Amino acid sequence: MSQRRPFVDPNSEELDYDWLVDELIPIAKLLLVFGVVGAFLSLLAASMRPGTVQQLIAYAAQFVFSLGGFVTLLYVIVRALQINEALEAGTVGRGTDPKAGSETVERTRIDVESGDRTDELGDGAQTEPTGDDDTDHEEEPSDTEDRQ
Repeated sequence: MSQRRPFVDPNSEELDYDWLVDELIPIAKLLLVFGVVGAFLSLLAASMRPGTVQQLIAYAAQFVFSLGGFVTLLYVIVRALQINEALEAGTVGRGTDPKAGSETVERTRIDVESGDRTDELGDGAQTEPTGDDDTDHEEEPSDTEDRQ
């Protein structure tokens, strides 16, 4: 397990507010999207006369709120695992405090869909995902080939 603590600058042992804000923005966007849709449906249901349609819209609003919470929680768990992996590999937070000198803190961002790692400066430098991607593996026959 990593000795580094997330969101803490290793040099000054203070909270790294930039890193914290960078991680909070996507979470806030997720909650905002689902919250706006759920609030719209709730207001729509509240403005209608009681009946079956009003109940269905109210249930849909509750479903959207629940789904938003689930998606956000799933994002937080996946991102926490990615940060832990990067901390163990030593690719997060290397360098010095940006306020202390000319060196910048390099922070790894992991593209969730492709698994590519890019640096924080956004210069497009990407590295290969970790793992045995370069080895050739024998492909197993698919189910459709077995049936023929």
